[in-house]
Amino acid sequence: MYQIIQHEKIGTYTGQKKLETIQLYDKSKRDVTYTAIFKKNKKAGNILKMIDEEPVEKQDLMSILQTLAGYYNAGINIYSLPEIKTVAKLIKSSSTNVSNEIQKYSDLIWEIGKHTADTELVQIFQLKLKQAGVFSDEILSADKLEAIWQSELASEEDKYFSAGEQYKRQMNK
Repeated sequence: MYQIIQHEKIGTYTGQKKLETIQLYDKSKRDVTYTAIFKKNKKAGNILKMIDEEPVEKQDLMSILQTLAGYYNAGINIYSLPEIKTVAKLIKSSSTNVSNEIQKYSDLIWEIGKHTADTELVQIFQLKLKQAGVFSDEILSADKLEAIWQSELASEEDKYFSAGEQYKRQMNK
């Protein structure tokens, strides 16, 4: 019974229907609850970890950045959203290549790096842009990034407080 259920799950994940083919994917042992099947399902583009886990959909960096940019432009604080960690993970991944199209999100990635203090994210992004031939500036050191960000954050804070003071003055008139 266990083997039949397991083979049904493998068939669902792989899209295979023939028992002989499914058995090739089955690397389980009868007494093991969670069993590794294989690392990549190239057909579906999903990464399969364990037989009883749902496949993880391939994450599209561009669509996540587009969504985050929409939130950011609407004035929503995006820095605590789980998508931020996904973006950082995808950019830092050696398997993620960047294209000319991603350059339009450079400012957003800069802001994410600044507000999460992730110098590595910005440096890797700059390196990937350079490798793609769309970035010709120097890759900034962590110290330089932190200094720039401190200055920018201080400026943002000043703007925030001065806007608050102006609002208070207008309300008191």
